[in-house]
Amino acid sequence: MSDPREDDLRTTYEAVDDELSELRRTEEAKQAERPGTPRHAELARKAKEQADLLRRTTAVEAELADELEDNPGRAPH
Repeated sequence: MSDPREDDLRTTYEAVDDELSELRRTEEAKQAERPGTPRHAELARKAKEQADLLRRTTAVEAELADELEDNPGRAPH
């Protein structure tokens, strides 16, 4: 039976990858807009929210990875 922490870490890796892709698309759309327009401001706010979410998710990812590294055995029941 696999360690559920490994499954959590894998899920977190996937979430980080998805969030990075979403942030990249938002940044590309923002760059295509003229600065100072309402659309540019909207995309800038959205990119900031996505970056904040990405920071939180990568912190969870790092915590899980550290936990697995420090205690590679099966998770306690």
